Amino acid sequence: MIAALVALVALVALPVLSAPQDAAPKGGATKDATTRNEAGTIEFLEGDVTLVKPDKTRSKPKVGDTVSEGDSIATGATGEAHFNMLDGGYIAARPNTKFRFAQYQAIGEASDRSVLGVLEGSLRIVSGWIGQFSQKNYVVRTPTATIGIRGTDHETHVRLKDDAEGEAGTYDRVYAGGTFIRTAEGRVDIAPDKVGFLSARKGSRPRVLDRVPGFFRATRNERLIEGRHARQGPLLEKLREERRNKIKAQRQGQGKGRHPRGRE
Repeated sequence: MIAALVALVALVALPVLSAPQDAAPKGGATKDATTRNEAGTIEFLEGDVTLVKPDKTRSKPKVGDTVSEGDSIATGATGEAHFNMLDGGYIAARPNTKFRFAQYQAIGEASDRSVLGVLEGSLRIVSGWIGQFSQKNYVVRTPTATIGIRGTDHETHVRLKDDAEGEAGTYDRVYAGGTFIRTAEGRVDIAPDKVGFLSARKGSRPRVLDRVPGFFRATRNERLIEGRHARQGPLLEKLREERRNKIKAQRQGQGKGRHPRGRE
């Protein structure tokens, strides 16, 4: 499992952009370089789930734990983990899944971003305000493709080898909204109730399948996901504004705590 997660880190080894979530006020000292942006909290856990930090330390997470930019998650054959994201989104990692919060920032500004790296398995993703207001900064990356979204409830599935249930490659099923799969060979847009696919074979072009593959199975915890897109959508602008105001207040408080030079 750890070897696979190391490979996942390499897959999405992207430079972390500036402007950390609770950044110091302008003109003040910057935060320590080891500080990582908070991404969300764990809402639900079942079975075998492992959390791996950027320094490769691993642990068994608990409901309520915080996950941050750079963290990786691996679920076993009976494992499932759900996350409430800071931007109002929701992510459910299915069994036998390995993924990473490669980049994340949610301060309510145009610079907000979410980059998820999926090495194997399935993530069902209900996007938050980043997917609504900063769509170009919201992507899912797999070993073969980049997936973009348009205010979406979708599920990305990565198969590493051919088997009786399907060909190796990247699949993306849309429940609501829309996504696209993009590679150097082309792009395909995916509508609700459709599945896009990119084969792992070299030189393949993404395409829309004529049916939903059988491995897109609901888990027994599907009730925790269903309806979230419809319920959360109308609240995202308010959540974003609340987050922006919170960050502004924090920065003002930090500024008041500093004293001019020469004064005690």
